[in-house]
Amino acid sequence: MLIERNVGENPHSEWQTLLAIYLRRRGEQWQIAVRTELRIRARENWYPIPERVRVAVIGASGTFPVHYAACAAPNVWIVDPFTLESQLATPAGGPNQVPGKTLVLPGTPIVIPLLEVMAE
Repeated sequence: MLIERNVGENPHSEWQTLLAIYLRRRGEQWQIAVRTELRIRARENWYPIPERVRVAVIGASGTFPVHYAACAAPNVWIVDPFTLESQLATPAGGPNQVPGKTLVLPGTPIVIPLLEVMAE
């Protein structure tokens, strides 16, 4: 069964591309791999692509997430490509507003300043 959905317009596409490039350039340093449009299992027989920016960051080992959000993904970051306001959901809770347009993932070297992503 096909379900029609909004997959984003130019600002969404541009943001997804810029973010993926920014992350890929830092992949070795941060020991991550970057994938776009990655399908993951949310529950039995359901493999959605998230409705917003669709960039997945996984461990450099190449192991892909099997589940999404509350199921197993440790962090879900939601960014508005127009305002660069964002929220982060973690296993501890959320989504919570990300201050200063900069995502900092505790316990990792990952720091993503959105204005720098857009300027690169």
